[in-house]
Amino acid sequence: MDKPEAVSTHASYAVKRCEGDPMKLGENLENIANHYSGIHTKSDPDSCYHVLGYEPSKITLHEKAATMLKDAITKSTIYKHPQDDIMGKDTFHVESFNNVLNVFTDKWTVFGTDKYKRRCSLAVCHWNENCLRPFTSTSNPTDSSLCITC
Repeated sequence: MDKPEAVSTHASYAVKRCEGDPMKLGENLENIANHYSGIHTKSDPDSCYHVLGYEPSKITLHEKAATMLKDAITKSTIYKHPQDDIMGKDTFHVESFNNVLNVFTDKWTVFGTDKYKRRCSLAVCHWNENCLRPFTSTSNPTDSSLCITC
């Protein structure tokens, strides 16, 4: 089958386009099988099939294969519990921060508590200055021993 990664990509698009509505997420997920069958009646107007001269890069599914794909999608956790995924959160920024933290706090080096806290604070300062995204929350710790300024 040439579609596992493509179906995963379409599932991500389904989450992004559901507008926080679990019912719409379910409809978007069901439409994945239609998309690969060449049926685009419910597809997003901005999707690839509207491009003049578009040729699909994947094999078009026949009815039986499309039914099997739709069955697999409807058995998935994201389809059965769409309310858990409607926000479309990803882990990119967390992974990015962890990579920066690893630069400042090498796991093969032993740091004292104060030095470790300073290095963690430097990682936070560095990441906040270079992540190119607005912050989504702030923290004001009441324990002054946790506060280390850059």
